[in-house]
Amino acid sequence: MNNGSEWNHHIDDVVKKVNKRLYFLKQLKRAKVPCKSLATFYTSCIRSVIDYAIPVFYHALPQYLQNDLKRLEKRAMAIIMPTESYTNTLNILGIPSLKDHHEQLCAKLFRSVVSDTNHKIYNLLPNRNQPSYNLRQERTFNTPMTHTNRVRNSFIYAMCNKHNLG
Repeated sequence: MNNGSEWNHHIDDVVKKVNKRLYFLKQLKRAKVPCKSLATFYTSCIRSVIDYAIPVFYHALPQYLQNDLKRLEKRAMAIIMPTESYTNTLNILGIPSLKDHHEQLCAKLFRSVVSDTNHKIYNLLPNRNQPSYNLRQERTFNTPMTHTNRVRNSFIYAMCNKHNLG
């Protein structure tokens, strides 16, 4: 089984689990639970399922699978505040978009790996860059040249390149 089909299987499982929880969200909405409480239910019981293992495959996830996850969030926001648009609902409730949230999770994990030499995946980091010149934009890591998207889209490689940019 290749990685693409494993991701498809994982996202299918996530969609099934989230759909079951969206039913409970609808029931809470019918019971006239306040929007803030519905948002709390969403972030704790639904988004946590969507977030499971996301740093592992977030950068390599094909767009159509990312869209499946975003569609789940849009459905939840439509249940919580049916008269508002998706982006307005997120703004009103103070919830970051799924993409922003997942990028924050990846960055948080990467910072914890970089800052802890005893971290289990610290040894997977490429060597730190030791520049001999003063450059406008210094790279933190020496990332190897790759010819495949599989490597470029891996967590370590993608985050090292992002970290190099900012």
